[in-house]
Amino acid sequence: MSVKCYRALPPLFDMEAVQLIVNEEDYLPHQYEFLTSTEKILGLVCGFGAGKTHVFLRKVLLNHLFNVRADGRSNGWVIYPTLALAEELFVEEFKIILDNLGITYKYNIQKGIFRTRYGVIKIYTLMKPELMIGANLTYVGIDEFDVAKTNKAMDGFKKSLARLRGSEKAVIFIVTTPEGFKATYEIFVRNAKKSKSLKLIQASSYDNPYLPSDYLSLMKEQYDEKLLKAYLEGQFVNLKSGTVYYAFDRLKHMVKEELPIVEG
Repeated sequence: MSVKCYRALPPLFDMEAVQLIVNEEDYLPHQYEFLTSTEKILGLVCGFGAGKTHVFLRKVLLNHLFNVRADGRSNGWVIYPTLALAEELFVEEFKIILDNLGITYKYNIQKGIFRTRYGVIKIYTLMKPELMIGANLTYVGIDEFDVAKTNKAMDGFKKSLARLRGSEKAVIFIVTTPEGFKATYEIFVRNAKKSKSLKLIQASSYDNPYLPSDYLSLMKEQYDEKLLKAYLEGQFVNLKSGTVYYAFDRLKHMVKEELPIVEG
């Protein structure tokens, strides 16, 4: 199955309409579901190695090309916890995607702005959500959401929502590993009943058959049960309390034995 995306460009571009085909067989099931979902507020929570950043980049691309304002251009924000993560996970990889598609771009490293003939992408960080001002957005994408402090993440989320007024199809999409009961849990689980526009997709590392053959076994050797539930199974668990004693079993690990008295 494939999804064909077409874009009729404004006359000033003087070029053919863009056609982009998204083939289902090129993606894991949860990636394809995330890529093709149209909910206003969309989340993808994955274990390590489940391909969340890979599909995040392509979700940004689709919105950059096709989710446009009345003037035919898109206006989006891409948000990371820190600038270092943005540069490592997004900037260089997105340049490669644009180059492979033959899309000419300019990237202003000082301002963190991509410009193409299709629109603008502004990069922000969750370290200073108060700087997120003054834009009518067609989309917002946030990667590694729960890596940020919860209050900063929630501030950034609310700032983004307030600016989704650039088009009728304006959306916000979030990807993250589950880092406990933090911002993603607040939005998509605890407060889910308050909104009809939410969708949460969860996936595990086991869903990616292309991981190295020893990857999962190595993780199982080094991580306790709580960390495995979070970082392999993609489940929300409390990672702050009880970590040391999580695997403790009173029946297995306690013995009644009197110690000898040593005089002396």
